[in-house]
Parts: sequence; structure tokens; C-alpha cells
Amino acid sequence: MTSLVKNLLFVLARRGERRIQWSPFYRRFRPRIDVAMIDGRTVISHAFRYAYFRVPKAANSTIVASLLFSETGTRISDLNELQVIKDTRWPHASDLTARQLRALLKTYFKFTFVRDPYTRVLAAFLDKIQRNENEKRNAVNKFLGRPNGADVSFEQFLAYLENGGIDHNAHWARQVDLIPVPILALDFIGKMESLSLDLPHVLTRIFGRRIDACSVTSHSTQATRGHAYWTPDLRGRVYKIYEPDFAAFGYQRGGEY
Repeated sequence: MTSLVKNLLFVLARRGERRIQWSPFYRRFRPRIDVAMIDGRTVISHAFRYAYFRVPKAANSTIVASLLFSETGTRISDLNELQVIKDTRWPHASDLTARQLRALLKTYFKFTFVRDPYTRVLAAFLDKIQRNENEKRNAVNKFLGRPNGADVSFEQFLAYLENGGIDHNAHWARQVDLIPVPILALDFIGKMESLSLDLPHVLTRIFGRRIDACSVTSHSTQATRGHAYWTPDLRGRVYKIYEPDFAAFGYQRGGEY
């Protein structure tokens, strides 16, 4: 890719970010982190009058697949196809007019799903750093002053988060920072740990009938509080990094479950 093309793409991206930032939604709700990490993860349905604020590593593929099936009867299991649907099927918050924004705040069902910060950050590490996403691993290495291609331990990953890396990627950003509206403005906060109960509740609330959820588990990492990586020191560091999430969503500091 030539430098001219790179510069053109950069200019277009910046123009897109400015358009998002000056939309009615983001003039009212100013995110603490890069708006580009948030807007593409907002799912707005005017037909069914709901707003879903997607949190990565909190079952959002399963939730999107279930919403799609509920609306269209189409089941999707291919992750690449599902990613296109996530990005393009529904309007995002930045697409809202001022009038639509008022309607959303007053009458739409607004919800999100969250996850235990301990298991979410470990899942992000196992999926995005330890597996084979060299770009993300090398970004961590560069930030820490380490050579490209070097293995990154969980402890080194936490050092990266502690020193500013937490705001670099939505997969490990704080969940409170990924939800653009005030937490008290949400009508429902589901939890990944009770997904089998919470997701059917959401689907029934939106569509007025019992609908079976569509399970998508290809990104599963089997991250738990009892994983072998955990030590008391690492637990304490994660709690300090994600303390706002623990407080906002009622997760307890501590050991295994």
C-alpha cells in the first residue's frame, strides 16, 4: 500500500470519526474512550424498538445471532458472515436523528450484557493475545518495548493494561466505558454467567414470545476464575484495573467460582 493511499484512508477515517462525534447521540453522550470502538457496537432497531450496546467477550455473537433469528428466522453460525451482520444490518447510535434519539431514550428497550471482569480479561488474553493474532500481540510488545513476535505472558499483558493499554482495544476496555449511555438509563443488564436465563428474558421482552437463543461458541476460551494463570497478586491487579466494572455490575472481588 502506497503512502498516498494510506494517507487517503487516514483522512477518510478521521472524517468518519468527526461525523460520528458530532451526531446527535454523541453530542449528548461523550464517551471516555475512542468513539470508534463504541459506535459500531451499538445495535438500534426502530422496527422492534430496542437498543443493544454490545460488549466484546460477553457473548455478543450469541446475542446478535439470536436477535437476527428472532427478527428474520435466519440462523447464522459462520463467524465471518455474522461479523458482517453485526457491522451492517442495524443502524448505529451515530445514525440517530435528534428525534429518534429522544424516542430511544423515552420508549426503546435499552439493554446490554456484561461479564465477570476476571474471566473477561482472561478470555481477551487467551483469544486475542495467546492464540494467533500477531497484530494485537505485537502492539502489546511494542508498547512494552519488547521485540515483535515475542510471547506475551498474562502478567505482561496486565502490565500493558495498567500503563494505558486498557483503552487501546474494545476487547479489554472497561465495560462501563463501552456503554455510551448512563448505566441507570438501561432497562436491563444481562450477565454472561446467567445467559441461559437472561437472554430468553430479553427476547421475550422485545418480541413478545418465547424464542430459543442461538448459541455461537467458536470464540470460547474456557476462561474461569479457577484458571491456572491466576495468582492472588494477579487477581488483585485485575480488580484494581477493572474496579469500575466490579462496582457498576455487582461482581465480587475474590477467588474461584
